Amino acid sequence: MISFGFSARHCSRSRQAVPSFNGINKLEFIQVATLGLSRVEQIVKEICGNLQEPTIYRVDWAVDLLGMDARDLAACSRVSGVQSSRLYHCRGGDSYYPHFSRERTVLIYEKLKRLRSEGNPLALVFKEDDQLTRLEVQFRAKGVPIREFGQIRRYGDIELLKGVSFLELQQLRSTLKPQQRLAAEGLRSIVLEVGLQNASKRFSASEWQYLSKTYFKVPSKTIIPDIRVLMQKSARDWLENRIRFPRC
Repeated sequence: MISFGFSARHCSRSRQAVPSFNGINKLEFIQVATLGLSRVEQIVKEICGNLQEPTIYRVDWAVDLLGMDARDLAACSRVSGVQSSRLYHCRGGDSYYPHFSRERTVLIYEKLKRLRSEGNPLALVFKEDDQLTRLEVQFRAKGVPIREFGQIRRYGDIELLKGVSFLELQQLRSTLKPQQRLAAEGLRSIVLEVGLQNASKRFSASEWQYLSKTYFKVPSKTIIPDIRVLMQKSARDWLENRIRFPRC
């Protein structure tokens, strides 16, 4: 669900217990989905003495989508106004990056396949034919929207998937000319292979504008659920210490 680290300047627990730190000191929490915010705050306060001094330098938010294939989600996901995107193939499954930058990354990957490749016991919770896809947004450095750890609850109210939209290829009309039908089939093949974002980068801005208007539409909720709402709910659950299981 979420993992983050932060750096704390001149952070001290108490003068009697430990000496004050100098410079920048890093605390990194991993697998915090099973902790909830209150437990994280307890740890931070024990180490730093307060919750106001630490500065967040990285925070990740995610939502898990059961029953959705990562390739199908990547084929519908588009991030406006970005230039860099990626696609990686590995033993743990394909990873699609509709947005890949130093300050913000949007990632889609096959979560269940990765759990199984790692031998994670949580994989046993799922059925053999289940699909579990994770959509994750990672904020780093200057890209972190809210840097004060004491204000972390504000993440429950901001738009975590800003600029992300979802489109699906329209059904081919019977009135299409053969050349248009071949173009649509070719476009569909590319999108399914590399994802919508990576596919769009193969065309000029004007070409993609035409293709998008001609061949794509906003998907119905039966195809793609309201992922923005699900992402915000996932974040708020963690911020309000509602731990959903299984978490990984």
